[in-house]
Amino acid sequence: MSRSQNLRHNVINQVIDDMARGHIPSPLPSQSALAEMYNISRTTVRHILSHYANAAS
Repeated sequence: MSRSQNLRHNVINQVIDDMARGHIPSPLPSQSALAEMYNISRTTVRHILSHYANAAS
């Protein structure tokens, strides 16, 4: 796994853990707000949300 993939994977896990623990308000903030909160791109936010939705189903 490349360094960038590993970093993305770590951020994905952090955001999903934060959502599961209620550290992110409900309803979810906008993609832009999440990107700013975690200092990541909106593309990465969309990837995380897609990953989370697939894991939940």
